Amino acid sequence: MKLTLLIKSCKKYLLNTKYFTLKEEKGQGMVEYAFILLTIALVVIVGLSNLADELNNFFNNLVNLF
Repeated sequence: MKLTLLIKSCKKYLLNTKYFTLKEEKGQGMVEYAFILLTIALVVIVGLSNLADELNNFFNNLVNLF
């Protein structure tokens, strides 16, 4: 009887541990995707701001020629 109770306790513990491990991995994956998207967004913003400055200088120089 004690052995059966011990087996049931171990099974319950392992199932709970497996559930929480899977749950944490899903959350971890979402956080990693969020960091990747944040990095991409920052690169795009910085790139576009540099491009905007270059285009502004180009057109100012073009206007000053005439």
